[in-house]
Amino acid sequence: MALALKPFRTVEFRAILRITIVGLTTRLFALPWAETVNGDALSRIHLASAWARSPHWISADIWPPLHTYVTGASLWLLPWPFVTPVVLNILFSIGTALGLWVFTRREFGAKSFASGQGLGEIVVAEHESASRFVAIAFLLLPLVFRNSLMALSEPLYLFLLSLVLVFLAQARRASGRLDQAMLAGLFLTLAAAVRYEVWPLIPVMALPLWRKPGFALAFGLVALAFPLCWMASSQIQFGDPLYVLNFQSADTAKVLARYGGMTPTKQVVRSLFFPMTLFFGMTAGVLGLSLLGVWRSFREQAVSLVWLAPFGVLLGLLFYKSISGTLNLDERYSLALAFLLLPYSAVGLQGLGRMHLSQKPLGQAALPTPWVKWFRRLTLLSIFHWVTCSISRSP
Repeated sequence: MALALKPFRTVEFRAILRITIVGLTTRLFALPWAETVNGDALSRIHLASAWARSPHWISADIWPPLHTYVTGASLWLLPWPFVTPVVLNILFSIGTALGLWVFTRREFGAKSFASGQGLGEIVVAEHESASRFVAIAFLLLPLVFRNSLMALSEPLYLFLLSLVLVFLAQARRASGRLDQAMLAGLFLTLAAAVRYEVWPLIPVMALPLWRKPGFALAFGLVALAFPLCWMASSQIQFGDPLYVLNFQSADTAKVLARYGGMTPTKQVVRSLFFPMTLFFGMTAGVLGLSLLGVWRSFREQAVSLVWLAPFGVLLGLLFYKSISGTLNLDERYSLALAFLLLPYSAVGLQGLGRMHLSQKPLGQAALPTPWVKWFRRLTLLSIFHWVTCSISRSP
């Protein structure tokens, strides 16, 4: 009997249980008051409901098809349009947190630093605590919490990205296998079938495999499967392989032109949108820990620095499209930025030393709790969003 119960007493099992309980209880408590007010969320519910009534192959469209398939299949099984998609996204968010926990334990421990030799029990315990902090903080970040209670595509997208990171972390090890790199590529091409911002990340996501060029090539070829097929379909149906991306950019620029076009003032305001969204959406404490972790990684020349490249590319892309006036400003576009930056908070937390807080994962996760919200109105983030959009569109 004792032998049978041993797996359920491990540190790993307790961490998984704790993360799952935090994710479920907080969201199920908030669910009765959750408001689906996002226009895209409502549109996705209607599209998925139509697909559930008449399943069909989507060869080209404004949005990539995977979210419609997944949500439509769930509505075919449980036809509750205002509950089923939200419950599905809650499960995806919890799965993402578990993936982040696995990834952080493997890539952001003390062993990832040049000075991380001769690890003691205290150091290992602090690392385990910091890894749990990353997962629980992710579940409680205002940006994540809010968007997991609507039928948006970001929870599925981040869940697939977390699987990409987990399998890439395995493949880049000395004992890593080719099938792990190909699985990472498979999950990345599936993520590309959910959100377009994955596409420019495909080359940079291969950087962790730079010591294994054969693995990197296999990863890249698999990851490019959906973008290439989708571009071919767009060329056949619309005469432009990048029709959707070009259409959205042109449409945004046209709307801004009606309000006087881009001016230096608007460019400055728009350039601040995503940094400020991270500040409010991640909370000052968690963002500060993450930036401290980045600084410490640079100082210690940590091998985990390679994981900062996707964050830098995505931030640069959003910044460029913001100041060029070809992107509608929406705080949920910062979700991937927060997701990619958050693991560095484990490094920042470990850098603070043996503080009492670092031994209490639930206490650590309380840092963002005062910012957690599921109502859109009367929040600092929404106020900033309104001010930014008002200035950027004013003549």
